[in-house]
Amino acid sequence: MPDGARFRFAGVEKDERGYFWGGADWREGTTAHVFVALAREARTVVDVGANAGLYSLMALATSPSVRLLAYEPAPATHTLLCENLRANGFASRCVVRDRAASDTAGVAQFHVPDRIEWAVMASLDPDGFRGIDGEVISVVTERVDDALDELDLAHTVDLVKIDVEHFEHLVLRGMERTLTRARPPVVFEAHPDGPYEVVGTILRDHDYVLYGCLPFGLRPVAAIPEAFGNLLALPAGRRPPVLAAHRRRRGLG
Repeated sequence: MPDGARFRFAGVEKDERGYFWGGADWREGTTAHVFVALAREARTVVDVGANAGLYSLMALATSPSVRLLAYEPAPATHTLLCENLRANGFASRCVVRDRAASDTAGVAQFHVPDRIEWAVMASLDPDGFRGIDGEVISVVTERVDDALDELDLAHTVDLVKIDVEHFEHLVLRGMERTLTRARPPVVFEAHPDGPYEVVGTILRDHDYVLYGCLPFGLRPVAAIPEAFGNLLALPAGRRPPVLAAHRRRRGLG
């Protein structure tokens, strides 16, 4: 990891090999550095769409005191997430939900891809993310706000990560109390064919500003379409993390 911490990770074979040889820089270098820098000082991290747990493990490995609330409703990846947490001795600091974070509490259809290498594209779209093949299961949905209140963690959330394939707006609507009270940084993924206008409106309404997680580092952006991919939303007035080590590795000072 960027700070030298290490952890065991089991996932899709190409991810295992890529991260083993390339470390956190292998796929989403800037995003990983941003996330780790913020997680280092966090008390509670919320990982929505945790998949096999890469970002959850990063947070737990970089801080021995951080607590984690993770969401992963796809059965196979939920099992893998829990196994990864146990393998690293992190399970006691985690609450893992096999539910989908949304804007309502209830039951919803959830699409699970039929190929493990597509597991990261599981979503609340019953037709499948961008039409990929798979099966539809029923999952419980809940609001992140309600879960944090139940766990007595509402005022300690210092970082949120969201990766839910076009349903970021529902997650954000279900955690508006958290955005107002705790004001956590939010690392999230945005697609050009996703609900980025709604996501941008929710964040602006809560006085957040946006940064694109670009290959050379963070760049302020006025709107999501300027930097599709991974973005960082920060409460207005908060300075972005310094990524000095990340920049030096790329010869950028």
